[in-house]
Amino acid sequence: MFARRYPDEPVSAFVCTSWLLDPQLAEYLPDDSNIMRFQRRFSVLPLLPPDDPSEGDREMMRLCLQLSPPAGALRDEDLARVPQKTTLHRAFVSHLRSGRHWHSRTGVLRSNGDTPIASW
Repeated sequence: MFARRYPDEPVSAFVCTSWLLDPQLAEYLPDDSNIMRFQRRFSVLPLLPPDDPSEGDREMMRLCLQLSPPAGALRDEDLARVPQKTTLHRAFVSHLRSGRHWHSRTGVLRSNGDTPIASW
């Protein structure tokens, strides 16, 4: 798409901000999972802690689990609503019950010089 629409502007990098780039997912997901393969394509930037530590938890609940998060911190009753059908479901709940938080992270995907990003 970029090459067609902007032929005079070579694409050398993409920036992505998502719960998918949270390195903590590696503690729960197999190395060959699609999420982990996606993560490995990016250089993840340092974490800038959010003002609200539950922000990433709610984003992951909404976008990943497709459940409506509460306005504030997730409580036990919110976690009880999460189905436990997949490794990701179980990881989401286990991580939060251990007192930790999920984070939206930013990563950069750069062209290696030989292969333009548009062909990846």
